[in-house]
Amino acid sequence: MRPHRTCRSHTTIGGTVPVDADGKTFGIGDASVLAERCFEFITDALNRAGSGWHDVVRPRIIPSDIDDWKAAVDVKANYCRAARLYQLTRSCRIHGL
Repeated sequence: MRPHRTCRSHTTIGGTVPVDADGKTFGIGDASVLAERCFEFITDALNRAGSGWHDVVRPRIIPSDIDDWKAAVDVKANYCRAARLYQLTRSCRIHGL
């Protein structure tokens, strides 16, 4: 996971990837497990920044396989619902990822 950055009252988190403690891809073949791992990393980064999901403005998901969008969005919805974060999900397909 790319380190989070805090600037004044804003924290940005980007480049989150689902890896295990050894740096190997975690949950290959299961989009829900991949997404869950990413959201665990994001939760940890928010907590280390003294924040939480209640402070999130716009979480985005960019799946490498558009067919996996539903599984990833369902995981995202669990985190957003718990924080009472209104979520607007947009999807686009980028060929070649």
